[in-house]
Amino acid sequence: PGLTWLFKGPLSWWSNLNSMAGEDIDKHTHKIAQLIMTDSAQRDRITSVVYRPTDLNQQLARLDHAFSLTKKAEVIERKVRKAVHDKILERSKGPSLYENALAKGIITKEEKALLAAAEAARIDAIQVDDFSQEEFLGHKPTSDSPGSHGPKLSEVKLAQ
Repeated sequence: PGLTWLFKGPLSWWSNLNSMAGEDIDKHTHKIAQLIMTDSAQRDRITSVVYRPTDLNQQLARLDHAFSLTKKAEVIERKVRKAVHDKILERSKGPSLYENALAKGIITKEEKALLAAAEAARIDAIQVDDFSQEEFLGHKPTSDSPGSHGPKLSEVKLAQ
C-alpha cells in the first residue's frame, strides 16, 4: 500500500517507454528467425557478423554445411513425399524410399545423391563424443587429471 503509487504511476510509465518490449519487436523477431532458417542472401547479411568457419573439422562449419545441403534437398524430399501421398510410391523409410523413387523416375541420380549427402551431413552434424563401455567405465582419474585433487596422502613419501 505504501509504494503502490510509485509502481502504478511513474515506474509503470517509465517501463512502457522500454523499446525492447512489446508486440512489434516480437513480430520482427519472428521474421528474422524465418529469414535465418532459409538459405538466402538475407541470411548471409544477417549472419555476416557471426563467426562462420569453413573448415568442416569444426562443428559450426559442419552444422552450416548440413543446413545448406538439407535446404537444397527439401524440394526433392517434398517431391518424394507427394509421390507417396499420391500412392505412386509405397510408404517406406530411408534409402529404400529413395531407391524406389529413382526406379519410378520421380527423382534423378543427382537428386538421390543430394538426398544421401544431406542425410550424411545431418547425421555427422548431430554426432556427439562417443565412448565404448570399456572406455567409459575403465577411466580412472590420475593425479594430474582435472577432477582429482592430487595424490592421496598414503601415496606421498615424506622426505627424511
